[in-house]
Amino acid sequence: MASAREEACRRIFGYTIVNDITARDLQARHSQWFLGKALDSSWPMGPWIVTADEIDAAALRVRCWVNDELRQQADTRVLRAEAGARSVFRIG
Repeated sequence: MASAREEACRRIFGYTIVNDITARDLQARHSQWFLGKALDSSWPMGPWIVTADEIDAAALRVRCWVNDELRQQADTRVLRAEAGARSVFRIG
């Protein structure tokens, strides 16, 4: 019998990218932090999905450029929980 993690990994269709944008000016004016993240354009996503069989999600380099300047870079190997472990909570 498969573990919950293995079952979660088996059910993952694919992966995409999301840019979590915060309006710091709104966030600073309110005690509720989510107001700076609740704008319609604060979570752009995609535009593609890569199917799970096309990549090894445990070994990806993620980089972010702003105005042609590299601002952040990391590797999915350093995530606190890999995709299958995070997905276990979504299986009902």
